Amino acid sequence: PDTRTSVYIDILPESSSRWSSSSSHSRGLYESPQGAIVFRSSSNTPRRMRDIDATVTFASASVVIAKSSYIVLLDGAPIHNEDTKLECTGPYFTGSANSSDKGPLLYSTALVPKYWEFLCKSPDPTIYTILHDVYRPADPEPCLPRCSGRPRPVLIFSAAYHFRYLVP
Repeated sequence: PDTRTSVYIDILPESSSRWSSSSSHSRGLYESPQGAIVFRSSSNTPRRMRDIDATVTFASASVVIAKSSYIVLLDGAPIHNEDTKLECTGPYFTGSANSSDKGPLLYSTALVPKYWEFLCKSPDPTIYTILHDVYRPADPEPCLPRCSGRPRPVLIFSAAYHFRYLVP
């Protein structure tokens, strides 16, 4: 079974005269089966690809040391992959009256930064899917006697980003 969180990014054709200001940020929350939460940092308003802030932001209840990996699919076939670093951007303010509460931390990373410009120039971005996995390093505990090979990283978040055109 696919455990990836599906995230849909609503877009407008590049030729569209309709444009949405990036100042309206109503963030969509998505929770992965692994328990991590991702925020879609641009507004939910459809926009042209080149007007999208291609940043993915996560909230975590604890400090995260992890690697972010992407695979870009064209009609289901892999055509590009890259890794990015997660950057801690500060605490996530929940609006709690008690400011001494230790709330979640926010981490962000760019969405396929080496390929984004190519996606923006594509005549039809909907034929692409971006697979995103965030891994933390394997625990350095000693391996049991029957273990073989090296420890594997632990998947903490997994998503599939899909582009779709706004239907008027």
